[in-house]
Amino acid sequence: MTKSDAAATQTKKKKKSIDDQIHFSSYISKASKTLGAGGSKIIVSRDALETLDRMSDALINGIVANGRRTMRYSKGETFNLKTATGATMLTLTGLLKKDSVAAGNQAVEAYKSFVAVPAA
Repeated sequence: MTKSDAAATQTKKKKKSIDDQIHFSSYISKASKTLGAGGSKIIVSRDALETLDRMSDALINGIVANGRRTMRYSKGETFNLKTATGATMLTLTGLLKKDSVAAGNQAVEAYKSFVAVPAA
C-alpha cells in the first residue's frame, strides 16, 4: 500500500451507522403538514421533531426487545404476527396498546388481501 492510498483511506468519511441513517422526524414533519382543520397547516418545531424522533426510536427498540424475549421464551424461530402482537402488548399500555394492535391487525389483513391470489 502506498502513501497516497493510505492517505485516501484516512480522508474517506466513515460510513454512518444504521442509527444515524434512520430518522422519523422527516416523516413526522410531512405528516404534520397534512393535518389540520380547514386546510391549515400545523408547524412543528425542530426540538419537538427531535423529541418525537427519540420517542419513536425508544418505542421501536422496546417492541424489538420484547419480541426477542417473547421468541426466546416460546422458543420460536420466526417473528410472526403472534409474536409482534405479544411484544406490542408488553411494550404499550392503555388505549395506545389497544389501538396499535387493532391497526396492526388491520394492516396485516390489508396486506393479505393485496397479495391474495384470485381463485381461477
